[in-house]
Amino acid sequence: MSVPTGFREAIGSGLLLPTALSREREVWTHDEWRLLNRTSKLLRARGITMLLSCDHDQCRTIGPIARVPLPGGGVSLQCAHKSREFQRAF
Repeated sequence: MSVPTGFREAIGSGLLLPTALSREREVWTHDEWRLLNRTSKLLRARGITMLLSCDHDQCRTIGPIARVPLPGGGVSLQCAHKSREFQRAF
């Protein structure tokens, strides 16, 4: 069974939770986004695939961090316990 859009499966219980709830939110600066973006472009140019994973106890067996587009046009890197949102440059 696939998880409907806007929901996520709670770890260990199988319950469906709204995506925006129950996740710690962390905001990264625009400079941090630029550094990560430049690094990923360099690796891609050299033929290397980069997979990000979280070292938190809940996330170790889940898989890579997902890149999720935000409604306002930004991007979030999400794992099972945290949403890492990039601050927009003004």
